Amino acid sequence: MNKVKYRKREMIYAAFVLPALLIFIIFFFYPVCSTLVLAFTDKKTMSPEMHFIAFQNFRELFTETPVFYTAIKNNIFFTIVVTVLQSLFAFILALALDTALRGKNFFKTFFFAPVVISSVAISLIWSFMYDPNTGVLNSLFSVLHLDFLAQNWLGDKNIAMFSICLVQIWQWVGFEMIIFMAGLNNIPKESYEVAQVEGAKYFQTLFKVVIPQMRATILMAAVLTTVGCFKVFDLVYIMTGGGPVQTTEVIAKMIYDYAFKYDRMGFASAMSVVLLVIIMAVGFGQMYLLRDKEEQR
Repeated sequence: MNKVKYRKREMIYAAFVLPALLIFIIFFFYPVCSTLVLAFTDKKTMSPEMHFIAFQNFRELFTETPVFYTAIKNNIFFTIVVTVLQSLFAFILALALDTALRGKNFFKTFFFAPVVISSVAISLIWSFMYDPNTGVLNSLFSVLHLDFLAQNWLGDKNIAMFSICLVQIWQWVGFEMIIFMAGLNNIPKESYEVAQVEGAKYFQTLFKVVIPQMRATILMAAVLTTVGCFKVFDLVYIMTGGGPVQTTEVIAKMIYDYAFKYDRMGFASAMSVVLLVIIMAVGFGQMYLLRDKEEQR
């Protein structure tokens, strides 16, 4: 009787797990396996035929596609700028809103709102704002008699990537802010009381109490931001198309171009595999370095 009940209970547990498992297989496991297989073929996007060509796609990618290295450099630059500035701004906002500030629920909603807006819509809105002739930014500088600050925000190769970084930060700073606020709420009140009794000032409490206890939260936020930055596509595709002169070209856009413009799904799959390896290496590297520092302390 006990065995029957045990098996019945196991079947109930399996019934609850099965939908999530199916979703994982259909939308993650199968696409990843398909991409790995296609990376070693000459598969065309619009043709069902394909032939095994071993590592030829990877050889061409690393030896005959110099723009790929430009895209990697741009991705790294974009990731560093966004991760550092977004984390800094998000942490400052989280500290400000973690106090007894009047109307802080409004500010939480205000800063989080861009997260739920479509990236396509945000890209179009900011493209209009960045317009050198009729955009809001240059018009505002003109009204304030600061014409020397007016720029061709998306057409100047020296500032185009910074302009896209700003949009990415604006959209996702609220998401990281919520993560940091959750971390702040998990810090025991006793820690603040002990610091106060010992006469610690605000910044002493911040660096000696708050940040050390939020190390896991900071790690998670950094990894999520890094992965998101390496996958950036919408902003670049809509706002600059990779220009000017490939200064905003990124790997995700190259994958799209080779798959749907140049009809080379196999080559695009090889590029996707390389992007996956880079993301995993960077993510695990961040986790290793931060955890290693924590263990040393």
